[in-house]
Amino acid sequence: MKTMEAFKFRLVPTPEQEALLKRHAGCVRFVWNKALDLQEKCLDAGIPLLSCGDLAKLLTLWRASEEYGFLANGPSHPQQQTLRNLDRALWDALTGKRGFPRFKRKGEGDSLRYPDPLQVKLDLATRDAEGGNLLPRIFLPKVGWVKVRLSRRPSGDPRNATVTRKAGRWAVSLQTEREIQEPEIRTGPEIGIDLGIVSFATTSEGERIHPSPELVMAMRAAEKKIVWEQRKLSRKYRKGPKSRNFRKQKIGVARAHERAANMRLDFLHKASTAVGEIPKPSSTSRV
Repeated sequence: MKTMEAFKFRLVPTPEQEALLKRHAGCVRFVWNKALDLQEKCLDAGIPLLSCGDLAKLLTLWRASEEYGFLANGPSHPQQQTLRNLDRALWDALTGKRGFPRFKRKGEGDSLRYPDPLQVKLDLATRDAEGGNLLPRIFLPKVGWVKVRLSRRPSGDPRNATVTRKAGRWAVSLQTEREIQEPEIRTGPEIGIDLGIVSFATTSEGERIHPSPELVMAMRAAEKKIVWEQRKLSRKYRKGPKSRNFRKQKIGVARAHERAANMRLDFLHKASTAVGEIPKPSSTSRV
C-alpha cells in the first residue's frame, strides 16, 4: 500500500533569496486578499460566488495587467494554490464547518505552496569546491538553489512542497509518497492513558510518565525567557507606526515561544513512543 510522509527542514537562504521569498509570499497574500474581497462583495450583493476557475482566469488577467503586473514576478503555482485554499475555506465556512476566512496581514502566516513536484528539486549530492562536506540544497522557482539543513534523509517520491516563515526563519515541508507493506493487525492488549496533575500521564499498566528534572528546569528557563522578551516588547510599544526595534523584538518573542513549543513537542513525541515500549507494570522508567 502507499503512504504519505512529511519531512520538515530549515532553510538557509541568502539575503537576496530571503528578499525574494518575502516578495513572493507578499504576492500570495495579495492574491488571497484580493480574491476574498471579491467574494465578500458577491455575498453582499446576493449573487453566486465566483468559482475557483473564474478566480484563476482573473489571476491570469491580473498578472498580465499594468496595475497588478508585479504578481508576474512571483511563481504562479503558489498563487493558484492560494485560490484553491480560499475556495475550500469559503465552502467550509458556508457549510458551518469553520469560521469565515479573514484577510491576511503582512508578516503573519507567510507561506508558499508548490503543488507540482516537478517545480521543486532536492539535491543531496552537491559538494563544495574543495570536495568537503555535503551541502544539501533545494531548488525553488524564481528563487534558485537554497541551502537546507537536513535532519534526516527524505524517502519516497516528492508530491508537493510548502515553504513557511515562522519567527523570522524559513522552513520547507516536503510531502512524499512511498510503498509500504500492509500493516499487521495488532493482537496485543490495549493500554489506557489518564492525564493528571502530579504525573503527566498514568497508563492502565501502572506506568507513570512525567518529564525529567532536566526538562522541567529547561521549560522553566524558557518560560522566564518568554516573560523577559515580552517585557522588553512592551517597553518598545507605541501607538501608530511601529518602530524597527519593535518589529525586531516581536521576532524575539516569537522565537522564545517557538523554543518552548519545540520542547513540549519533543517530550510528547518521546512519551507517545515510550507508551508502546512499556516492558511490564512494575517498571518505573522516566521519559
